[in-house]
Formats: sequence, C-alpha cells, structure tokens
Amino acid sequence: MSPATPQAAAASPPRPPRALRALLDYGILLFLAALVLYFDLATQGRFHRADNLHNIGLQVAINGILAVGMTLVIISGGIDLSVGSVVAFVGIFATNTLMNGLAFGGHVWMHALPVGPGIALAFGLALALGAFIGLVGGTVITRLNVPPFIMTLALYTAIRGMAYVYTNAVPVGDLPDRFTWWGGAPMVIIAVIAFAVGEFTLRRTRFGRYVYAVGGNEEASRLSGVRVAAVKTWVYVMMGTLGGLCGVLQAARIGSGDPEAGAGFELNAIAAVVLGGASLMGGRGTALGTLVGVLVIGVLNNGLQQVGVSPYWQLVIKGLVILLAVVLDQIKARWMKV
Repeated sequence: MSPATPQAAAASPPRPPRALRALLDYGILLFLAALVLYFDLATQGRFHRADNLHNIGLQVAINGILAVGMTLVIISGGIDLSVGSVVAFVGIFATNTLMNGLAFGGHVWMHALPVGPGIALAFGLALALGAFIGLVGGTVITRLNVPPFIMTLALYTAIRGMAYVYTNAVPVGDLPDRFTWWGGAPMVIIAVIAFAVGEFTLRRTRFGRYVYAVGGNEEASRLSGVRVAAVKTWVYVMMGTLGGLCGVLQAARIGSGDPEAGAGFELNAIAAVVLGGASLMGGRGTALGTLVGVLVIGVLNNGLQQVGVSPYWQLVIKGLVILLAVVLDQIKARWMKV
C-alpha cells in the first residue's frame, strides 16, 4: 500500500478524540449537573428544597415556552427579536379586554364579559393576535426578502411602542384570582406540553423535517420541492402564537398587563436555544436540547441570587456562559465535517 499523499492527509484530518467529542455532545448536561451540585453545596442544601425547585419551574416556564418557538425559528435559519414586545403588547391587550371589554380606535366593540368567558376570550385573542403578528413578520421576510434580523427588530420597536400607546403606558391591574391562577403551576404544565409538542413536531412530522432541511440548505430544499416560503412563514406564526400565549401567562404571573413586561425575553430565549446545542446558522437543534438550555439559565439565575452574587455580575457570568457555548458549538460544527 502506497503512503498517503500530503493532499490526502490534508483532505482527511484526524478525527478528534472520542472523549472530547463526548464532552462537546453532552457537556451542557454535565454543566447543568455541576451547577446544581455547586449551588446545593453553597446553600447548604437549600437549593434542592421543593419550594426552591418550584420557584425555578415558575421562573423558567415563560422562557421555556418562548424558547420552543425560537428553536423552530433558529433551526430554520432565522431569528426573532420581537417576542419580548409581543409578550408586552398581547398581555396589555388581553388583560384590558378582560377588565374593560374590547375597545379600539376610541370605540367599544364589546363590553367586559363575566370572568370565566372573559378569561377564555383573553386567551383566544392572545393566541390570534400573536399568530397575526408572526404572520406579518414571516410574510414580509419571505415575500419581500427582508432579513429576519431587520424585520423582527422593526417589529420589536413598533410593537413595544403600541404597548405604551394602547393604554397610555398605564398597567392594567386588579386582575381576578381566576386569571392570576394561570401564572402558577398551570404555566409550568403548559411549558412541559410545549416542549413535548415541539420535540414531536421536529422529530416525527414532515413539517419538522422541512424545518431542518430549510435551515440546512434553503436552495437545495427549494429544488427538492419544499415550499420554503410557507415553511418559514409558519415557523414565525408558531413563534408569534407562543409569544401571545406567554403574554397572557406573564400578565397572570405578575398580576397585571404591563407595557414594560417582556424586556429581554427574546435574548433569554435565544440564549437557551444556543446553550441547548442549536446552530445559529440553522439546520441543527432539538427541543430537548433547548429544555436543558432553559434549565441552565434558570438554575444559574436562581443559584447566583441565592449565593448573593451582584445582579451586574450575574449578567457578566451569563454572557460568558453563552459565549463559551457558541465557541464550543463552532468547534463541534467543524469536527462534524471530519
């Protein structure tokens, strides 16, 4: 057998060590376990108490629901910066409808309903309004070829402004207990269902396969007969629908519809998706991986607070963790080609 030529050696670089590949594949799980162990020791066992775990569940539920939608968006090769503003505006709109009826343009279209039907209407309007915002964004992105970053940034600004305009920046408070109940344990259950549906959609449906295909190679998908524009539009509709749902749940959790709500939610959702192993270039990621990313952020937030770390340093630490995740993802992406 003739020795390998320099060209062949260059074309076939040595595979990375198995242990290092395993670390890249499962490092985020190990990191989550290490965080839990460290914070439990640092708080002398208070971290794993049932009441604290319940608090973590409540803290991560909203981010988890949003991160499911963001996973679909990022796998498809897009990004959505508008979701925080969608949470604020939909929360204001839904709670104002619940308390004061449906009013728009200076005209009352419907008076306030009794609490039960009013809550059902608030949720229905929230889902419909979120889906409509997602449809607008997805249509402009796919039909007018506007970059997702620019389009969703524009929506972020405009919708946030609408949240202030709609009620003159006055929060909607005094919400009934039957509504705020949804901001407790039911919110966590909804988050679990969202992850289950998201993972099933990506792994077991034709639409999920199309999402991966479009994110991996949009032109090849188009040549293969995939309706790329429709797939990408539906991804943003799903993201908007989940954003609308979170608008109602966030209002229920804090006890008011607040135009300030949702600030930074889009960044937390993106961070969770990246920590969970999705590629910002598209074509790779899972809902279960995103769940791990959500838990990492939740554990990090809760644990740093319990050990008394300054909120400013918390931002620095979270930023460094996200940066490390991105760097490791790039290393992993290179080695996957080997």
